[in-house]
Amino acid sequence: MRFIIHINPTPNKLSATTIPFHQAFMNNDVFKSAQFNTKFLEENEVLGVAEKVK
Repeated sequence: MRFIIHINPTPNKLSATTIPFHQAFMNNDVFKSAQFNTKFLEENEVLGVAEKVK
């Protein structure tokens, strides 16, 4: 399964549904694990452009 994080073209107008999901996802204990982050995000390309810039 792939998690896709959409970049809103107008960041100042995030939808009401986007914010709670984003908060819940970022606050997830598993997501906070650095080892899980690196492996999971790389495999699922969640970081997208931000990761490729490095």
